[in-house]
Amino acid sequence: MNKKFEISGWSFIAYGILFSITSILALLMLSKFDDSFPHIGLFHAFFVFGVAINILTVFCGAGLLMGKEYVHKIALPVSIFLLLNVPVGTVVGGIYLWQKLQKN
Repeated sequence: MNKKFEISGWSFIAYGILFSITSILALLMLSKFDDSFPHIGLFHAFFVFGVAINILTVFCGAGLLMGKEYVHKIALPVSIFLLLNVPVGTVVGGIYLWQKLQKN
C-alpha cells in the first residue's frame, strides 16, 4: 500500500458511500412524484448520474488504498469533478489533487 495516497483513498471511500446513500434516498423520494411534476425525468437522471459517480469514487478509493497505479487515470478526472460538489467534494477532490501534484 502506498502511504502517500492513504488519506485520499479513505476520503474517497467515505465520500462515495455517504453520498451514494444520500443520492439513492433522494432518488427514492423523487420516485414518489408522478409525471405531472415538470422535468422529473431530468431530476432522476441527475441522481442516477450522482450514484454512478459516487460508486466510481468508492472504487477509486479502494484502488488508491491497494496502491494500484492505473487508478490515477480514473481518480484524477473524478477528483476534478468532485471539486464542483461544494463543500465536502471540494475538500475530498482537493486532497487528492494536492497529494497527486505534490513533488516528492
